[in-house]
Amino acid sequence: MVSKKIPKPSKRALPPVKRPKTQTVKTDGDILLPTGPSLFLRLPSDILFEIFKWTHPVTLLQLARTNKALRNDLMSKSATKTWESARANELDFLPCPSYLSEPRWVAFSMDECMICESKNAGITSLEMGLRLCWSCKERKFLPASKLRLRSRGGVRSCLNDILALVQRAQEFSYDPWTYHHQEPPTLYYIPEVEHVGKEFMEWKAQIKLGTPGAEAGFTQFIESRNAYLAAAPSPAKLCDSIKAAKAKTLQDMFDGFGW
Repeated sequence: MVSKKIPKPSKRALPPVKRPKTQTVKTDGDILLPTGPSLFLRLPSDILFEIFKWTHPVTLLQLARTNKALRNDLMSKSATKTWESARANELDFLPCPSYLSEPRWVAFSMDECMICESKNAGITSLEMGLRLCWSCKERKFLPASKLRLRSRGGVRSCLNDILALVQRAQEFSYDPWTYHHQEPPTLYYIPEVEHVGKEFMEWKAQIKLGTPGAEAGFTQFIESRNAYLAAAPSPAKLCDSIKAAKAKTLQDMFDGFGW
């Protein structure tokens, strides 16, 4: 009788068993701190928003940039009253124009570039609610002549129609030799040109394919853009309205003091 050899078990070591995750983590002392979301975020929403009302508007904007949960809460339309209360506590903050959101106005009031976040950004466009540094302004704003060189295909042929639907900004020359002798060129914000141009060309393509309702949709798109441009105030009117609102705020404050 032939005996069969029984194979010996492998001597390879098994992987170590992982320690199960716990809900607490031990520090150097005897205090056990909970893991996961911060205790601050576990507070009820009404308590959080009551705290937010007494913070500085810039602090509120920085809180909204920390994580998604705070961003979703603070950037929603339901948080408008919270932003207004926080801004009302600071006398150095001007009233927010009606065409801008409260977070956008706070970001505009800071000295940071709204694109690259660099400090000492002194180039502003009040009608667009933008504060930019010099490098971002050179990259994001172009005159129509340079936009025409950058465009390709059907966009170039429709560029004049697209630019008629985009808000324009004026650049003023600070060169003492040219300030009184040259007309300031009209500049266009490149992201807005690209956004409007993309939707414009999509409607044109749908009309060319004969899609039902494309003509009506394109007409509605043109009318909505024209209404948006007509409602945008000029910088001079904006400055006058902001000055009047600031004067009213100061007068109300003095009346409250009994002056």
